Amino acid sequence: MKPLDLLSSNVNKEILVRIKDGREFRGKLREVDSYMNMILSSVEEIEGEERKKRETVLLRGNNVVYISLGPWDE
Repeated sequence: MKPLDLLSSNVNKEILVRIKDGREFRGKLREVDSYMNMILSSVEEIEGEERKKRETVLLRGNNVVYISLGPWDE
């Protein structure tokens, strides 16, 4: 399965995305396009020990380092 197909099949599911500046975003994948730009909702932004809640986040595909599909054990 190609990466974009895998992402598209996980719309409305929980994902974790790390971007180039080291921040991570955990939330529900709402949309993804052919450039892997993503819209996440109900997002937790994680930077070191600091965590922030965000309603909606748009992530540019060219800033993504990795994507992990949930769920995760807390």
